[in-house]
Amino acid sequence: MSQAPGVSPELVQSVASLARALVSAARNWALYPPEHPAVGASLQRLSEAISDSTSGVECSIGVTPESLLINGEPLPPSQPVADAAQFLHDRDILRLDFAPGIVPAVLQDLMGLVSLKFCAP
Repeated sequence: MSQAPGVSPELVQSVASLARALVSAARNWALYPPEHPAVGASLQRLSEAISDSTSGVECSIGVTPESLLINGEPLPPSQPVADAAQFLHDRDILRLDFAPGIVPAVLQDLMGLVSLKFCAP
């Protein structure tokens, strides 16, 4: 597994965890009502993953159909990264910016946005 230049192994691991938590939270959001314990737990895990990834500074993640980018460099291939990339790309999301101290209401709004289904007329 090659390492993206200028991206620490810790950041790669934390962004991969963030990707896994994001997809899991979105799936739970789509399956259960917002007050369900599974939704609350997955949003908490997502919040912790964002906190780990930001480490006190803003974190910007680029999205391609097959991978996620940090500082313009693709993350090493892994199933969670590929799943998150495809999930976000299918929803026309090209970049996510996370700031430290994200509040639960913002995560709920994000889950509502990524779980929207668009239908052709």
